[in-house]
Amino acid sequence: MRLRLSLLATIGIVALFGLSFSGCGDDDSSPTNPGGNSAYFPLAIGNYWIYDVRDYTNNVLDSAYVDTMRIDTSFVYLGKTWFGEKGDDTYFRTGSEGAFELIDMVDELVEIRVYKPTAHNGEKWDTQGGGYPLSVETLGVNDTLNTSAGSFTGAHHYLMGDRIPFSEDYHFKAGVGILERVSWLRLGGTSSRSEMTLKAYHLN
Repeated sequence: MRLRLSLLATIGIVALFGLSFSGCGDDDSSPTNPGGNSAYFPLAIGNYWIYDVRDYTNNVLDSAYVDTMRIDTSFVYLGKTWFGEKGDDTYFRTGSEGAFELIDMVDELVEIRVYKPTAHNGEKWDTQGGGYPLSVETLGVNDTLNTSAGSFTGAHHYLMGDRIPFSEDYHFKAGVGILERVSWLRLGGTSSRSEMTLKAYHLN
């Protein structure tokens, strides 16, 4: 599942986790029974989300396709269990403070909270790792979003990044996950944009 612009990995600004890890630390989670709070982000093995994706360069459509994010594996990193798809680079976990994504900030792996249940409009937080200018700002906490997968109320609306050169505008629904995400990368005179919207999903 390509949740972010592939160009990010090439230029080294922000790339998703794509390394191999051996288990370490202790964790109460298991691959079929994720720890944390599944009411925030259901990460049980076998769950999947299907997205309509459209990629643009300078507002010209490059490609349109369907992509799927699956949960079929887990691993322990620094005592926390992360869930994702084998061979992919998108991993998430949940905890008492919300839902988190593991991100490779070039020379350090950090986790960033992508959903906070008690967030309020205008609230902002930074990565939970060393001094990188990546933050998440809350733009709304009671949005309604209509997708091919259904109509969702009470969705949270967030902006990740500093708008220039990289940002992501996304909606997250507790108990479902990411409803839509628009990623931008602006370098020089080139603007790349990727839009993904939930088409269907299955939760065990």
